[in-house]
Amino acid sequence: MTKEEEDEVHRLVQSVGVVQLSRVMFKDMDVSEMINVIILAGRGYSVKLLTWFKYYCEVMPLFIMLFHIACMVTFASHEKEMCVWFKENWVSAAFIYFSVYIHPLVLILASRFFWLCYRWRIPMIIYLFGINAIHIVYWNVFTTNEMVEANVVILVMTIIFYVYGFADKYFSGKGCQSLISRL
Repeated sequence: MTKEEEDEVHRLVQSVGVVQLSRVMFKDMDVSEMINVIILAGRGYSVKLLTWFKYYCEVMPLFIMLFHIACMVTFASHEKEMCVWFKENWVSAAFIYFSVYIHPLVLILASRFFWLCYRWRIPMIIYLFGINAIHIVYWNVFTTNEMVEANVVILVMTIIFYVYGFADKYFSGKGCQSLISRL
């Protein structure tokens, strides 16, 4: 780019404004295409940070499932229900419900930026709908002893989907035909 072209672009940015310029540049673009433009521009966002966030969106749901299974196994070994509320335990209850409901929902929305569709988003959606359906069927906001088996079934099914996604990604990266296309 010549000096005259740089000056012209600089005058355009100053006269139009950043908001209007971004509307013109990103018109008719999908969110993931905008993220790709930002990554390629190399400004504002670190490529390493976005790469780490992509891997976080891929791997963290598996840790959520394992955490939920560990909570269900621990919960099933005690006779008392979780709905017994103590003021001292509100932090741990808030953490459990955040990690089971809010964090997966945020990961579903965040994974859209990286085109993580059938491998990563669908199992998380099945997980959220399954856990909420269990609570609706048993008509209880808190996890009760009757819900433990249904929760474990949903969690194991979701982990199987994630293992399938990891295997599909592994075989696709090796130049093999995708497992999805063989079905």
